[in-house]
Amino acid sequence: MNPNRMKAKVAIIGTLNMELNLGIFQKIPDWGRQVHASKYEITGAGSALRVAFPLLRLGERSCIFGKVGNDIYGQLIQETIQQSGLGGQGVEIDRNLPTGICISLVGKTKDRILVSYLGALGSFSEEDVMNHYSLIRNTQILLITGYCNLPGLGSRGTKRLLQRCQKDDILTLFDPGWDASGWKEKKKEVLSLLHYIDVFLPNQEEAIVLSGSKKPQEMAKCFLSKGIKRVFIKLGGEGSFGADRQGVFLQKSFKVRVEDPTAAGEAFNAGIIWSLLQNLDLKESQKFANALAALSISKFSKEYPTIEEVKKMAKKAK
Repeated sequence: MNPNRMKAKVAIIGTLNMELNLGIFQKIPDWGRQVHASKYEITGAGSALRVAFPLLRLGERSCIFGKVGNDIYGQLIQETIQQSGLGGQGVEIDRNLPTGICISLVGKTKDRILVSYLGALGSFSEEDVMNHYSLIRNTQILLITGYCNLPGLGSRGTKRLLQRCQKDDILTLFDPGWDASGWKEKKKEVLSLLHYIDVFLPNQEEAIVLSGSKKPQEMAKCFLSKGIKRVFIKLGGEGSFGADRQGVFLQKSFKVRVEDPTAAGEAFNAGIIWSLLQNLDLKESQKFANALAALSISKFSKEYPTIEEVKKMAKKAK
């Protein structure tokens, strides 16, 4: 089916930026030194599109909300959204700041270092979202991803948006992203927002900072006590830990050859969104999301798997 003819069931608020992925490095050089990369990829993406693309491959269209600069890179991102069949009416243009960029350095162990320039992302605001809220009202799910890289959105604006979504019976999902400033203010902000969130999607490092514990079960207990309905903690190579009021579940990761770990978390988020749209339970949701993430990191250039490929992988879950 032509994606443009599909109804968007999902709204995604997140970062939109250029990405430069370089790998594979034996080691990161010291200051004043140089090393050579063996692979690279340049693309217009960001956290919003890194969720939307695999979700679209699974047959679910999204409306995208974010901000780009009035430059060739912003134009490229907008064209990418339009050509892929995603909804881009929620993308705003900053006339003063350039489009953001994120540089990812992938190491021999397939771990990575991220260096970002926010640019137009820094001015993305509650007003930018509410100008197009009618698009969100017509969806079933809202995901806010990369919150810590959207400083202009603010905790008060995000709270008002989440409250409005609750009133309109829209399921709310939240991935905080890493706070480059060290969590001095963002920790309190994120914890205060959990009361208005249905599904929380932190990675392991974020969950440790926010909960004060290194044990997944205690992390989940902390977050559930704040009022959320479900939490999925992404544990990297160890898999994922899910919890709701009915129980907890640890799903081990699938063994694949890792080519590029970039956007593994976003692929996992896409898997959870698809699972929620299918009304899958906690355990089946994690199997599907883990499988999608595993298949996504098995290629350096992102070629997202089909629904048949993900289901086949999910059946191998132990």
